[in-house]
Amino acid sequence: MTTPTAQTGTIQVADGIFAFVPPADGSLGGTNGGFIVGDEGVVVIEGLMTKKTAQHVLSEVKRVTSKPIRFLIYTHFHGDHTYAGGVFLPAAVVGHKECREELFEKWDPWVERFATSRPESAAEFRALKPVPPDIIFNEKLTIHLGNKRLELHYFGRAHTRGDVFIHSAQDRVVFSGDAVVNARVPAFMDGYPASWINVLDQAQTLDFATLVPGHGPVGNKQTAADLQTFIRELQSQVRQAYDAKKSEADAAAGVKLPRYASWPGIQNLAMPVQRMYLEWKAQL
Repeated sequence: MTTPTAQTGTIQVADGIFAFVPPADGSLGGTNGGFIVGDEGVVVIEGLMTKKTAQHVLSEVKRVTSKPIRFLIYTHFHGDHTYAGGVFLPAAVVGHKECREELFEKWDPWVERFATSRPESAAEFRALKPVPPDIIFNEKLTIHLGNKRLELHYFGRAHTRGDVFIHSAQDRVVFSGDAVVNARVPAFMDGYPASWINVLDQAQTLDFATLVPGHGPVGNKQTAADLQTFIRELQSQVRQAYDAKKSEADAAAGVKLPRYASWPGIQNLAMPVQRMYLEWKAQL
């Protein structure tokens, strides 16, 4: 399976709908976001990781429109999607109820995780205060912006406990956050592999032709199907090792998935294996 060619920057994917895919040099992080412009204002998707990146997206919004930013949507709680949310205030911050809960519950360890892995931004991260969702929902929420109608869907636990899919049915566009990433192994440290597969089933029932993933190039419905197939194939091999009472380390070392050899992260499967073992032990 090959890695798709990446277009980066601010990409117009439909009328009034823009994806943000950061450049490959890492200067603006590695997390996708975007914004949607309607008659009655703007919705920004993702708070992003650093003020530099968020301010870049803010400048892109202002380049495209003079309309105010009315809403900021978090697809989930992870810091690269939320830490710089304050840049977009006083927009109302929207997210799933589990996103809000996880943001507070896991704030300190996640700040330290990012500070340790990105020492150049450690001072910024450690000075942060949470900017949580103040509008939360359980299963579905609709946002109207005049000519734009956005549906926010929660299908269950996947990449985290509170992943949200943002769907513009009229434009056939979905923003998935990290519940779908394109041609790379997703982060599993807060994931629920078995449920994730089911969530991707439900996500694919939405009518869309364009998918803006949490990381990687803009894709389509096949992007979600490819990730789902990857998780299924990984789960199948790891289950055989689990049933044979092999250690997690041996299970990870024994995985053979040559179709995904080009995917970043394929050389280190310890975390997804750990999460699968925890699920089968009923410890998640």
